[in-house]
Amino acid sequence: MNADESQLANEQDAENPVVTYDVNDGESITNAVVAAVSSASGTSATELRPLYSAVDPDALDSIFAPQSDGTPRVSGGTVAFEYGPHRVRVESDRTVLVF
Repeated sequence: MNADESQLANEQDAENPVVTYDVNDGESITNAVVAAVSSASGTSATELRPLYSAVDPDALDSIFAPQSDGTPRVSGGTVAFEYGPHRVRVESDRTVLVF
């Protein structure tokens, strides 16, 4: 594989998640991120670096928490960050994608 083919393969991999994780009712976004990255890495959650080394867990949970009246947030936004060797993207529909 030449350099151009390698770059194309890396770009395609960057758009195809290794793991797609739907957050369960009652599950926090932070727990879902750890579970998804653990699955993608093939390691236990306890072997991962602390999530706070990559992102503020409280802020991440509050961005995707229901509104004060209990209704879900409708933002269409995402939060993306690096966690270990993976790029993580959390979608407003409470889906966690690990690349």
